[in-house]
Amino acid sequence: MKWFLFFFIIANTAFAQNSTVDYIKLSEEFLLTTKIGSPNDSFIQCLKAANIVDLNKQLNSDSVKFTFFINLYNAFTQTALQQNPDLYKSRSKFFKDKFIVIANHAFSLDDLENGFLRKSQFKYGLGYIQRWFPGKIERNWRVNSKDYRIHFALNCGAKSCPPIAFYSANSISEDLEMATVNFLNTNIVYNEQKNEVSIPMIFNWFRGDFGGKNGIRNLLKQYKLIPPKSRPKLVYQSYDWALIY
Repeated sequence: MKWFLFFFIIANTAFAQNSTVDYIKLSEEFLLTTKIGSPNDSFIQCLKAANIVDLNKQLNSDSVKFTFFINLYNAFTQTALQQNPDLYKSRSKFFKDKFIVIANHAFSLDDLENGFLRKSQFKYGLGYIQRWFPGKIERNWRVNSKDYRIHFALNCGAKSCPPIAFYSANSISEDLEMATVNFLNTNIVYNEQKNEVSIPMIFNWFRGDFGGKNGIRNLLKQYKLIPPKSRPKLVYQSYDWALIY
């Protein structure tokens, strides 16, 4: 634990002395600090006062965008629910509230997930409907290509959510792949006799991101969770919204 604290003292000193902050690295440190229960207000304030010109320059690839916004989503979710678990009594409001401030612009968890990480998808469009007129910041910061693996990385605070991991821009694809393998191996149940496979509800909510039902089956075949020539019925598991914080 001592080396963690030493690391963050050095990091925070660097933020104060260096006019150009590495915001991608900051997102990684913010999540790590939050996960181990250390004070994280300095990271929140640094993001709030971020230089938007510098941030625009740094958000220059999908790799850094996935890293930045996944880490922020998980860190801000933890922070908010640890401070006030009652926020989860109205989950719809919790995901819509713009309590995340980046470069003096306010965003919600929905903005991070559906705007930036899912390339301006309509939240209730099942992954088939893209919003037509997103704002300038969303157009600048959103990913160029969607990646279904984000759904195995985002933790919204519920028991059925994927576990929280730390994502680095240098290894984001490998990190997402590991998260995908771990989540699928833990949650997919194939019943050969009934010719059905039990899968998490997120496959239903975001089915278009996975290529529809056929895309889901192909994904399960790719990860060797159902036989190559099978076509099982998809059975969606109930989602456990019990708060884990």
